[in-house]
Amino acid sequence: MSISIEDIKKVIEDIKDFGGTEENLHDVFPKWFIVKILNYGEEILDECYIGKSRDLKVDIGIIDDTFEKAIILQFKFPTRIIEQIQNLEELRRHRYGRSVIEEILIGEKYLKEEIPSEIRIPKDYREFREEVQTKEYPIEKIIVVFGYLTDDALKFAREYNVEVYDIERIINEYLIKEAVTQKNPPRKLEFELEQNINCIGVSLDGYETYICPLKVYYLYKWIKDYERKPDISIFNKNIRYKLKGKKHNKIRERIFNTLENNPEQFLILNNGITIVCRDLKVDKENRKVILENPQIVNGCQTSFAIFDFFSKKKMRENEIKRIPSYVLAKIIKAPPQEEIIDKITEASNLQNPISWRDLRSNDKWQRKIQIAFENRGIFYERKAGEWELLSRPQRDNFKVAPRKFRRLDNWLVGQIYLSLLGRPDFAKNNKKDIFERDDVYRLIFDYDTHNNFEFEGVQELRCGLNAFVDDVIFGYAIYTVGNATGHIYQEKERNYVDDSIKNTFNKQRFVRYWNLHLPYAFYIATEHIARRFGINSSDLRRKIIGDNIDIYFYSPREVARKFKINENRQSWLLLDEHQPAQGELNLLGKWLISMQEIFYDVFRHHFRNADPFKVFFKKNTLEFLKCLREEIIDRIGGRERDVREKFPF
Repeated sequence: MSISIEDIKKVIEDIKDFGGTEENLHDVFPKWFIVKILNYGEEILDECYIGKSRDLKVDIGIIDDTFEKAIILQFKFPTRIIEQIQNLEELRRHRYGRSVIEEILIGEKYLKEEIPSEIRIPKDYREFREEVQTKEYPIEKIIVVFGYLTDDALKFAREYNVEVYDIERIINEYLIKEAVTQKNPPRKLEFELEQNINCIGVSLDGYETYICPLKVYYLYKWIKDYERKPDISIFNKNIRYKLKGKKHNKIRERIFNTLENNPEQFLILNNGITIVCRDLKVDKENRKVILENPQIVNGCQTSFAIFDFFSKKKMRENEIKRIPSYVLAKIIKAPPQEEIIDKITEASNLQNPISWRDLRSNDKWQRKIQIAFENRGIFYERKAGEWELLSRPQRDNFKVAPRKFRRLDNWLVGQIYLSLLGRPDFAKNNKKDIFERDDVYRLIFDYDTHNNFEFEGVQELRCGLNAFVDDVIFGYAIYTVGNATGHIYQEKERNYVDDSIKNTFNKQRFVRYWNLHLPYAFYIATEHIARRFGINSSDLRRKIIGDNIDIYFYSPREVARKFKINENRQSWLLLDEHQPAQGELNLLGKWLISMQEIFYDVFRHHFRNADPFKVFFKKNTLEFLKCLREEIIDRIGGRERDVREKFPF
């Protein structure tokens, strides 16, 4: 996921809040990283080794007795970072070479072998080194650079099993952890192995995989302990959450029936679950398994069905624990890079019916888009069941009124963006292709390059994440108003239409279907108004929809009430021409009147007596859009006084 200067500034401000100043950021950054990114509690800072000697090549050393390992870290933080972030390209050009990897390899060597006599050894380092050697723990090596590494350095790091955090990984992990809609995995989970049960493991291609029967009690307990916490989840990497509907209810009923009548057969009747974790320890002496940063990436429906069953039974935990019911658990120890975990998640879910929307829900674009919308106070639902798992305080971040929330799902976002691009017909008729066709998906959601894809009939929109979010919010506002005009049309038809204009008014019924065409028309108009009068098109769009976007998250009927209906029985226009709406919506109302006139003229001159629904979505669609575009551009190219009157800004 690409990062911006604003993202870097957020991280730097957070480092300052952690105790840093512009003068000592490089000293505070390692401590901030241990707590905020690696997820250790602040108490670890009193226990770990913090290096002062550059000669020893270890900036921080941690003894992790839980997972029986030592961790050594080497940090690189530019002294001129405040200056460099003003120019992101300069930061990208300066890359660390393989020498930084060589340094931490020397640091590992010094912990195991003799240290050159000319190097002074501080007391705290000597104690750390002795503890590593006494306990014979394996050493985990991490390089952290607030910048970039060369390709050669990255290759060298992979060869010597050095984990790398560059600036993009640091910032993206920080943004995900800090987002209201994102949850972190638990620091650790553990479960007991009964006397007759073993955990079998194999290591292939650098990945350790373990198989063992897991008592269903633990799934119940983990959900009970974590899933209502605002900042922790064991399912955040799952591609979908708890699902509803007849099909999923049948699966739940089967699980309920097995747990009720044949609990001992659950292990052989269920497909099992897949867990990905950063590290894992099989404690044979104490008969237990400990997982570091675990995530259930497959088996969410099974887990919640188990939880719901025992919750409804209102059984005590010690009673549940005694039930001889197990689920097969596949546990994969994998590095925390998103690409690896995404591949495991996708492969683990392919044996079950699953949509392309689910498969794409955790990709780099969906995660970053969700955070960007959250920064605007809007919940972007990227996976099924995600909203239902938010706690009440989390939902309140998006609340506009009782039972009203600023909430969008990525299906609708995809449709709206296709409409802005100039293909409202495709958005309506080919909704499934938004996620199934890779070219369509990337045309919409690859916000850095989507203009590079060839697709018939589309116009060029701006690249960049913020531009994408701005355009979607504008398109959604116009889409909502387009839905509202259907209600205005019905009220006007019932109460304010004289028989003498009924035939003309009936030809306005296109407003009942134009919700996806209207964003396209508004976008064209704002672009050409901006060009003609030398104003910023983004500012113009924000002015049209107003600063307070809460109204657009009400129902279409409620939005319709914000506009003033045209009570002139001799007029076929829907809105009052003098004051079409109150407050900020008045400007939008005036543009809406002009759009109604333009759409009507296009139908009158080019598609006389045609069914507007068929024109919009069945026949002559691209021809209609071409005529609409030409009519809008022609109107905006007219006499300045008329343009300013019809499209005030």
